[in-house]
Amino acid sequence: MAQDPEKTGREILPIPDIPSRGKIAIDARDAEFPPIMPLRPPEGAPNVVIVLIDDMGFGCPSANGGPVNMPAMEKIAECGLQYSRFHTTALCSPTRQALLTGRNHHSAEMGSVAEVATGAPGQTSARPNSVATVAEMLRLNGYSTGAAGKMHQTPTWEVSMSGPFDRWPTGDGFEKFYGFVAGETNQWAPTLYLGTSPVEPWGTAEEGYHVSEDITDKSIAWLQGIHTMTPDKPFFLYLSFGATHAPHHVAPEWIEKYKGKFDKGWDAVREETLANMKEKGLVPADTALTERPPGVRPWDELNDTEKKVFARLMETYAGWSLYVKDGSAKYVHNWFDTEYYYVGGQEKLPKGTVNIRYHFNFEGDAPGGGTGTLYVNEEKVAEGKIEKTVPFIFSGDETMDIGSDLALPVTDDYPGGEANKFSGKIHWVRVDLEEDNVSHLEPEELKYHRALARQ
Repeated sequence: MAQDPEKTGREILPIPDIPSRGKIAIDARDAEFPPIMPLRPPEGAPNVVIVLIDDMGFGCPSANGGPVNMPAMEKIAECGLQYSRFHTTALCSPTRQALLTGRNHHSAEMGSVAEVATGAPGQTSARPNSVATVAEMLRLNGYSTGAAGKMHQTPTWEVSMSGPFDRWPTGDGFEKFYGFVAGETNQWAPTLYLGTSPVEPWGTAEEGYHVSEDITDKSIAWLQGIHTMTPDKPFFLYLSFGATHAPHHVAPEWIEKYKGKFDKGWDAVREETLANMKEKGLVPADTALTERPPGVRPWDELNDTEKKVFARLMETYAGWSLYVKDGSAKYVHNWFDTEYYYVGGQEKLPKGTVNIRYHFNFEGDAPGGGTGTLYVNEEKVAEGKIEKTVPFIFSGDETMDIGSDLALPVTDDYPGGEANKFSGKIHWVRVDLEEDNVSHLEPEELKYHRALARQ
């Protein structure tokens, strides 16, 4: 059997197999059959590379007049085309599903991010088998197809060794996949897959590892390999970075390159960006800025402290930390680098093996705060109010670092980098998730979030 698109056309995929016809003879030396011809795209079919930068607005890159310096993209833009009609679904999963299928995100059942899927039409996160990806179309037409980096289109209940795998990247038409299947991951210690099998990063942050460089190197190696083996076969590469989505795990020297760049405030940055885009012809000359979203005040109305914090927010990210300071156990909850809640004991930790436990009791019937309690060897040593949390969105172990804070410090109580590394021995860490009095607010169809977090 062989495929001959010149006879059958390419309108039906997979291209139908047709029986090989030739001369059958008793003596094999007299038999005549056509040579085996591997499937190839039409002559002149181009290579295709999509580089996806996560959560980056149209006005961010310098190629479009924005404040984020991207010299390589500027060079590409100078010798190519820049498109000025920019449509976005404003979220990870829907944007990716729409991009890869060419469909409205609801038609592809990705009305929101995969983690908050429901049974409502257009919201299940499970791409229908009647909706194909461009990767599958190209693969079935003879392309080599590969994906590297963040893939956020797989239903969360299918992300396990049990599958099914038909909506994993390898089921979406990518013959080769290396990356993570989630909304975000630790950029220095990511949860990686090769195909559908878990793999470990080649090194640690201390050894120079970062997932952005890793997926780039793996993509280049894949392209070199397929070009060596099948130079006549075009390829489709989908390189999708975790940046600039949270967590903002960036080496300090890169953050310092933007030190002070946003001190002028978001209003000035927006005005400068729009002016640059008008000059480049990316937007009409009479384009006006949209109104600020509710809750975002004019920059000039902020006090000096708020300006410092929000300028830093444009450079970095925040989180939470349980740590030891001056010999005492402390906990800090950093709410988006704007509000800090500390729970700290006064007594120094005893010598020898110590069991430190932190318990958070969620209070009230609406997403909000609760009480945090610290225990040392099961004796309560401190208690405090945590006024704000972010429920139902992040898993309990998301971007969790143990033994050191690999990203920028969550609190000023300890320094960044190697200096905050714990010098003692951590025997084990356990995270327990218990039922609380807001569980009834969680839709029944989302209960699997809790189950997945407990894995």
